[in-house]
Amino acid sequence: MRSTVLLWTLCPLAVTALGAGGAAGCGGTAVSSAEEWGAGRAGATASTESLQPEGGAIGGATGAGSDEWGSASAGAAGIASAGAASEIADGSRPGTTDAAGGSGGVAAGIAGAGAAGAGGASAEGDGGSDVAGSGARRATRQDVAPQRDCRGVDLPDDDFEDSNCDGVDGDLARAVFVSPDGDDAGDGSPVAPLRTLKYAVERAANTGKDVYLCQGTFREAVFQHGMGANLYGGYTCGSEVVRTGELARIESPARLPSKLEGVPEPVVIDRVSFTAADAQGPGESSVAVVVSHSQSVTFSHCEVKSGSGAAGIEGADGENAAPATVAGGNGEDASAVFCQYERAPCQDAPRGADPARTNEGGNYCLARDTFSWGGPGGDGGNLLIGLLDPGSGGPGIPAAPQPPEPPSEGARGSDGAPSKSGFGAVSLGGYVPTNGGQDGRPGESGDAGRGGHGGGTRELHHGDIPDGTFLVGGGGGQGGPGGCGGHPGRGGGAGGASLAMLVIESGVTLTWTRLVSGNGGSGAPGGQGGDGAAGGEPGIGGLSSCLDEVNCARERAHSGEAGAPGGRGGNGGPGAGGPSVPLVVVGPEPVLFAARFEPSAGGLGANSPQGRACDGESVDSKFVPLTVLDGQ
Repeated sequence: MRSTVLLWTLCPLAVTALGAGGAAGCGGTAVSSAEEWGAGRAGATASTESLQPEGGAIGGATGAGSDEWGSASAGAAGIASAGAASEIADGSRPGTTDAAGGSGGVAAGIAGAGAAGAGGASAEGDGGSDVAGSGARRATRQDVAPQRDCRGVDLPDDDFEDSNCDGVDGDLARAVFVSPDGDDAGDGSPVAPLRTLKYAVERAANTGKDVYLCQGTFREAVFQHGMGANLYGGYTCGSEVVRTGELARIESPARLPSKLEGVPEPVVIDRVSFTAADAQGPGESSVAVVVSHSQSVTFSHCEVKSGSGAAGIEGADGENAAPATVAGGNGEDASAVFCQYERAPCQDAPRGADPARTNEGGNYCLARDTFSWGGPGGDGGNLLIGLLDPGSGGPGIPAAPQPPEPPSEGARGSDGAPSKSGFGAVSLGGYVPTNGGQDGRPGESGDAGRGGHGGGTRELHHGDIPDGTFLVGGGGGQGGPGGCGGHPGRGGGAGGASLAMLVIESGVTLTWTRLVSGNGGSGAPGGQGGDGAAGGEPGIGGLSSCLDEVNCARERAHSGEAGAPGGRGGNGGPGAGGPSVPLVVVGPEPVLFAARFEPSAGGLGANSPQGRACDGESVDSKFVPLTVLDGQ
């Protein structure tokens, strides 16, 4: 697993990544890779692996001639000096002078200050030197302690300071406390915290308060729709409230632990960890936090972890084609008489079976939404009315090759292509694994059978002498319809995604926040194509008139040809693996400060004879368009 730490500032430097050689911060101050951003320049020991600075405030830098607030140089225990005035940088407010207010400095222990000079003001303010007029004593905290002003607004901050003297870092009067060991019947105070985040967020949002999360693990999801509440973690509940750097943990059994949607006011989430469960259903994704259409959401000192995406769903096999339900029509029979020229029934012209006239013999093929008709039979011959040559059978639909070639079997459907994308799409409903394999194509219908020739006509003889009798031929039988092609196999589904945070058309700021995505789900193979069906049976030829007057023997015209079977359906293409991306954004670019991204492996693409699908993407972040799906 790789990790990337990004620093985006309001300065002209757009992006600074922590690298082996260090990088310049605002104003050109170089920061060693061995130091944490915001730690003191000298003597700093904070590891770059830590999310929180262990010395100084974020963005500390050494100024010319004096130490800036929160970045004491020379390892001076966090106490800053600026000439005559001494300041404390370990959580107290700047601007407090030494007790005497003299021009000398307080001795060792105050950063940047030298020994008290002769004649400098002592702590007692008598104007003389402290010891024998020359030496300097070590300053005590009382020498430089600030005078606290309890009238200001106290928001939970990185110093954990109770600046309004109400016993907590923050505003006790504006807090709703919640603890995994609490009770929703409580009043939301530190000694009677609520139990569920859902209830705490609703109460805070409806009363204009903030939610203070006590240490522990909340096994539930927290959704904020329409109106939001700030979430501050790291507190201990009870008679004495202490705030530490420990994160409150939300570990929901759901695939989505937290969602903020349509929140118009700014929301701050500080020192909270979100962990999503692994996806379970085929093709499902694990997303830890979704921020959708919200004005301003800030995550500070947070940790967001998604679980692994699930493997894609295997493509369904195609169904076998249904057998033909119709056969070719039969040719018409001639009248069952011994034909003499003066007989009226012998003026018939028996017709071959023709779907254009009868609408018979059509076979519907569902896979391609088409019909197949056998070819028409030829009409029978009749000397009496001048039909000397019987009709030849015609081709059907689809047409067979010219005789003597028999009707051909339908072609096999083409296979679906493997997926070539390692990322699906983002819709209003979240991530959608649209990068599955393509469906195969249905098999082609077999050729329809050609129609049979009509029966011939001729004079009859008794011996060598014509006796004025003749034969009327029957109509030819219709060809059988072509068999339907098999249904195609469906494409294999793509693996589910693992996205730590999904941002949709929202303003988001990430400060000292770590985003970790799990493994993407593996792609699934496509289904097998179904078999084609046999062609339809042909119609039989019609009977001729009688060959003799006594027994009425008769001849039969030609039957049609049977239809050829349909082709097999094509196989579905394999699906791609699911992506592993810590941050996916639709819309405005988030503001990042010391944000850390840790993607895991993308899911493996499935394999097939037609090729291997793409593996899921594994990148730190990704900007994508919003996809509008059917029904949205």
